Amino acid sequence: MENLWRPRFRELKVKIIYPDAVPKWGKPNSSVQELGDAHSPKNFNKEVQSELDGAILRLLGREVLGALYKHLRDQYDVTADEVPYRLETVFHVLYDVLDEPGVQTIQMVTAKRLYDKFGLTFTYVDYFRLQDYVKQAKEVLATLWN
Repeated sequence: MENLWRPRFRELKVKIIYPDAVPKWGKPNSSVQELGDAHSPKNFNKEVQSELDGAILRLLGREVLGALYKHLRDQYDVTADEVPYRLETVFHVLYDVLDEPGVQTIQMVTAKRLYDKFGLTFTYVDYFRLQDYVKQAKEVLATLWN
């Protein structure tokens, strides 16, 4: 009999292809904007927030995005600027309102667009959350920023 308490993982792994996927500083590849101040470590969290806002806006609408920020501010004392640092809280609220596929869709759209913005290759990993994709992107980009 199968152990039910043990998580089931698929054999999917993240691949980050360095040569063409990560552009050189100042020399953009065809699919990435020129890298400059907008793509620096200081602004990485702003990009995370921007892509998350964009995904919620496109998938659920302006009213839902406004209601989410109001609820986060009133119930969890999370301001808009703190969202990239408090992703777990944001998704806790979203899980209360949406079903699993809805929240996963928001996470995948956000992660995919974030990776595209920084010229990274996005690969779906079954058990990853947005926080995992963000952490991985930061680790890869840290090698370029140093």
